[in-house]
Amino acid sequence: RALLREAGYRPNPATGILEKEGRPLSFRFLTRDGSAEKFLALANASFREVGIDMRIERKDFAAWMRDMDAYNFDMTWASWGGILFRDPEDMWHSREADRPSGNNLTGFKDPRVDALIERQQTMFSAGERNAVLREIDAILTEAVPYVLLWNINVTRLLHWDAFGMP
Repeated sequence: RALLREAGYRPNPATGILEKEGRPLSFRFLTRDGSAEKFLALANASFREVGIDMRIERKDFAAWMRDMDAYNFDMTWASWGGILFRDPEDMWHSREADRPSGNNLTGFKDPRVDALIERQQTMFSAGERNAVLREIDAILTEAVPYVLLWNINVTRLLHWDAFGMP
C-alpha cells in the first residue's frame, strides 16, 4: 500500500479502486481453467483489499490461445516444459517480443539479454554456456517479467511429518 501511495495512486471514494491521473488500477486476468477459479478468487479478494481491480475472464482453450497469440491479455498463467540444452532466444530475445504467436509472452526487451543470447549461441562448452545463461537469469530475476509458481494436481488438507523430513 505504501509503495502504491508513493507511486501516486489514491483511492476513488466512490469505488474504492486506486487511481492515478484519473485511470483506475485495473487489469484483466485471462484464464482457461475452471479449477483455478478458487485461487483466482482469493487473489482477487487480496487485490480488492488494497484497491486493485482484477477482472477474471475465462475462455475455452481455443479462445485463450487466440488471445495469447495476439498478446490480448494483461495477465494469465501458462506452463511450459524444459529441454535438455536451454535456448533462451525464442522466450527472451527482443526480436521475438512483438512476433504474433511467439513465446516472448511478456514482450520482454533488453539489449543486454539480446547480446548474451547471441554470445552463448556460438559456445560449445556447456560450462561457458551455463555461465552466460546464469547472467541472463540474473537480469530476468531483477526485471520480474514472470511470477513463477509451482502447481500440483492435489489439494493438501493435512501434513504429517512422520519420518522427521519434509
